[in-house]
Amino acid sequence: MDNRQNSFTFQYCHALERLSIKNVTWGLHENDFGRPVSQGMLIKMVCHHPTLKWLRSNLKEENIVMRRQERPDITFVCE
Repeated sequence: MDNRQNSFTFQYCHALERLSIKNVTWGLHENDFGRPVSQGMLIKMVCHHPTLKWLRSNLKEENIVMRRQERPDITFVCE
């Protein structure tokens, strides 16, 4: 994993409450677009946003279970 994958997409947003990023893709360069947001990026985003209350994403069920234990105040939607 390179250093770019260690950062997360919403690291500079400070007051997220509701976020829908289901099926989002990203890339750093013109020929690099279309990669799905990694589970690691989604987990970091949840961990670093204490104001987050609702999230629709591609977070896997086992990761949702773990995050719910840490953050029971968040509603996770994966429909």
